[in-house]
Amino acid sequence: MKKTFILICLLLSVKLTQAQKIAVGPMAGFRMNTASTDLLPSDESLTLQPNFHVGAFAHLQLGKIALQPQLFFAGRGWSVKHEDHTDKTNIWAIDLPLNLLYTWKGFYVGGGPVLTWQLSASQHAHGLNGEEVEIDLELGKEPGQIRPFNSGIQLMAGYKLSKFHGSVFYNFGLSNLTNVPDRSLRTGMFGLQIGYSLL
Repeated sequence: MKKTFILICLLLSVKLTQAQKIAVGPMAGFRMNTASTDLLPSDESLTLQPNFHVGAFAHLQLGKIALQPQLFFAGRGWSVKHEDHTDKTNIWAIDLPLNLLYTWKGFYVGGGPVLTWQLSASQHAHGLNGEEVEIDLELGKEPGQIRPFNSGIQLMAGYKLSKFHGSVFYNFGLSNLTNVPDRSLRTGMFGLQIGYSLL
């Protein structure tokens, strides 16, 4: 994944001067977070968790091909449904999607890697007596902690109308976020976003 990131950065630096058109501006979106794991008992299940992201994008048009890197402050996480309540794990992170797109008459489709640096994590849970509690979770590589780096692949389709860029996306995680041996926890999401070009 790091080699892919370096390769894309080099491609951006080489092609920047060749770009027929460059758009840069703010972008924000709504997302539904999800996860897959084998850590839960059979009577518990994961449910969708709504959140948002806000940041900026660049759109570099190179003929029919476009590069669209994005940088977001994003809400990630997952929810666990119990019989009478739902516990939520919230993660605040920096997302860096690096999209390679094919464009046609304003439409574009493609995707690329997503690199994520997780900044903080907390859990809104219920105690033994049913009271609601807020627990700060630690990031790290020790048992009981959540790994601070995440990576994934994003698929995206969108449309450019004048200065507006609207798109839908699906992101599936590649990194295992749990430090429990022989167990897995991977996040994903889907959503929509809109950006406005200032240039």
